[in-house]
Amino acid sequence: MGKMIISTGSTRYWTLTVVQRMLGALSVLWAWAMSRFVDYIEECQSDRINPHQVVVVGHSRGGKTALWAAAQDERIAMAVSNNSGCTGASLARHEAVGAETIKQINSRFPHWFCRNYRRYNGNVEALPVDQHILLALLAPRALYVASATHDFWADPTGEYLATCQASSVWTNVYGENAATAFVPSTGSTPKVDTPIQSMHFKVNYHIRMGEHDLCLFDWCRYIDTAKNLFANSPPTIEE
Repeated sequence: MGKMIISTGSTRYWTLTVVQRMLGALSVLWAWAMSRFVDYIEECQSDRINPHQVVVVGHSRGGKTALWAAAQDERIAMAVSNNSGCTGASLARHEAVGAETIKQINSRFPHWFCRNYRRYNGNVEALPVDQHILLALLAPRALYVASATHDFWADPTGEYLATCQASSVWTNVYGENAATAFVPSTGSTPKVDTPIQSMHFKVNYHIRMGEHDLCLFDWCRYIDTAKNLFANSPPTIEE
């Protein structure tokens, strides 16, 4: 991934296109581009930017991208998934009424994922993984998953349940006290517009009143969480 070069030269462009067909635009291009921004942050050596406090934020397909970028690049300190839904933060096996399925997302956006993903169209139980495992790959770094009450296509309950299941890795492996915060009630999501956060702001979730969007309420929660997360960290890069 890190060795690929985007160029107008025909040979390099052709090579990148072949790899994209194998892995999908979401992983090859979008998440890869996020990591290249991290490269720049590290190389610019600005006293106004701390490369150890990189946060990636994405909405919808961008939320899927933010999760995958952070899973691949450990330099990312916090990933924010805003209404990412199917193949993002939502459990594939939850299969809520009105929620997007693997078959639907593969049919509408086949270029996003590798071709092998189509094997699970209408066959979700055969998946060797589910999305809570993707979320858990971020541990012990910070994760923020957000949903919206009327964003049924993204399956808010599935997003919350995935966050709850993933939180056990922070608790049991890294000692982050997330277990008391993330205890789901059967078939329910938390109180609307009230963030749930682990003790050291490593695992975070909220469900906002509204539809599929990235709103001021969301941004304020993400910024506040990042400030709390990095409160004891130096504001500038290390010498």
